[in-house]
Amino acid sequence: MVKGSTGCVVGGGLLGLEAAKAMMDLEQFGSVKLIDKNPWLLSRQLDQDAGRLVLEKVTELGLDVLSCRKIKTINSDENNQTESVTFEDGETMDTTCICFAVSSLMLTR
Repeated sequence: MVKGSTGCVVGGGLLGLEAAKAMMDLEQFGSVKLIDKNPWLLSRQLDQDAGRLVLEKVTELGLDVLSCRKIKTINSDENNQTESVTFEDGETMDTTCICFAVSSLMLTR
């Protein structure tokens, strides 16, 4: 982790939201981004309307949520330190810390 860099959490469920809040509370990152493959947060627990309300509230708290996104590659430097992620659409996002908060079922899909 590099102070002031971007930290990210993969997974928009309850554990992902808690991990993102913990990263924000550390006050070591310039920004924290939550990456989720679904169009709304807590998609296993909430319907679309309720999930979008949660999205609105966490965004107001300063969390940047990237919905409908999937990571294709984690990119590292010559010392094997995380530098960025590349999404399936080819876009790259700089990050120095990644926390995966997904169930094993999500990893196999």
